[in-house]
This record gives sequence, structure tokens and C-alpha cells, in this order.
Amino acid sequence: MWKSQYPFESRWFKTPFAQRMHYVDVGSGFPVVMLHGNPTWSFMYRSLLAAAAQHGLRGIAPDHIGFGLSDKPQDWEYTLERHMTNLDALINDQLRLSHFDLVVHDWGGPIGLLYAVKHPEQIRKIVLMNTLGWVTNRFPRSIHLTRIPVIGALLVRSWNLLMRKALRSCTVKSLSKEARAGYKYPYKTYENRIAIQRFPQDIPLKEKHPSYKTFKFLNENLYKLKGKPIFIAWGKHDFCFPTDFLDGWKARFPSASIKIYEEAAHLIFEDNQEEAVEDILNFLKQ
Repeated sequence: MWKSQYPFESRWFKTPFAQRMHYVDVGSGFPVVMLHGNPTWSFMYRSLLAAAAQHGLRGIAPDHIGFGLSDKPQDWEYTLERHMTNLDALINDQLRLSHFDLVVHDWGGPIGLLYAVKHPEQIRKIVLMNTLGWVTNRFPRSIHLTRIPVIGALLVRSWNLLMRKALRSCTVKSLSKEARAGYKYPYKTYENRIAIQRFPQDIPLKEKHPSYKTFKFLNENLYKLKGKPIFIAWGKHDFCFPTDFLDGWKARFPSASIKIYEEAAHLIFEDNQEEAVEDILNFLKQ
């Protein structure tokens, strides 16, 4: 039963756009905000959440709108700026965090880092895992296909192919039956898969794209985070974010500590759970 791996109390708050956003909040020490990407949800942080609480930290993991146990509106604008606005409301209005550590993965990277460059004084440490923070078109063909309005909806929402590919290609090891069930649980219907398609559609490949200026602003302001302790944990066999993305982070944060997980792909916690959790906790507790 997948729920035995995710035994956390569910909490919700109302976003500035009047939707219910789900999050978990465990432990009572220094807060660590963990942001997921696509097509996952806070379930991916289950091992880090539990370990953080056991080691004197406070683990906080929200589900972005459209994902996990959060509302999945059909007529909402799923843009980077709006996701960041929801995160801002969670951090400052709901939780009132003055300082915290930030752990980001996939689309959690742009969302969390956009917040961080706007509020660098609140960020203590940052963990980056297989993510990006700048405009690029270097994505696999499967990602480009999901962006096409009719074809993408058929592939992603009707046939659930992006989720199937993720569960097959995002790890080196085979996922357990329980883990597969946990990742798939919130996305059982056409309507519930809307955000899985909206995230790739929000990748700005041209200047006229609504999120182009937001990504450009993010990239131009990443320098504000150079003085922060940064740990980059990278799964070597990621089909979506290969190591040339890691080179981009090295150029932007040359002082960052880096560990490449040789036997991991996109979902590091599924391939190297104990090692990755220990590495991240050691970094956060230093």
C-alpha cells in the first residue's frame, strides 16, 4: 500500500487564486522547503521528509496547483509566475517563514529559484537536483510533443504517456509496485492530468511566450544566490536533464558542492535513496 510510505498529515491553504493547495509539514526544527516538478508531487520527498524530521529539521513539501492532492482547475493559467505566487503565499502568509533552506527538483527549480532571487534574504542554503533556470530548447522529442495542443492532450491527458514514460525512464532501478502506485495516484483522469501537460507548455522557446520574460529575469538574477551554500545532486542518466544542464549550473554557481550519482536517473531518491538523503541532510546540517 503506497500510503504507508507517505504517512504524513495533509494540510491545505487557499491560494491568492482561491484554489486549495496541499502541503505536508513535519518536524519542528529549521524549515526546509522541498519543491517537486513534473509529473511528480510531494510523494517524491517522502524519504527526505521523514529523515529531516528525525534529524531535527522541519520538512515542508507542497503540491503545486494541478499536482498531487492540490486542486486541479481546468481554466487556470499554469505559468511559472503564478506557481511562484502560490509559493510566496504559502511561505509568507500561511507559514510565516523568515528563513529556510530550499530543495528543488525539475520544475520546482524555476519556481523555487524565482522566489529565491526575489527574496534572497530568506534563503539560507539551496539544494539543486536535475533542474534548470534559463531559457533553452534542449529537451527530448517527447517533451516537445507534449506541448502540441491537440496531440499533446491526447498523449499526456488521454493516454497518460508522460507519466508512463516517467515511471519507466526516470529511474535506473525498477520502481516498486507501491512507489508506482503512489506517483500515479493523483492523476487517474483526463482532468487530473492537466498540469502534467501545462508544465511543458510553459517552457518558453520563443520571446513571445508568456513565461519568456520570467525565465529571462530568473537567469539574470541568479547571481544574487552566489553567496549561498549550494549543493547540486545530479542523477547522471537523466533523459530530460543530461549533464550539459549540470554544466550550466557549474558556470552559474562555480563554488557549489556537486555530487553526481552514477547509478541514478531523474528521480535520485528512487535510485539512491539512502545515499542521497544522507548527503542532503549532511549538507543542510553543516
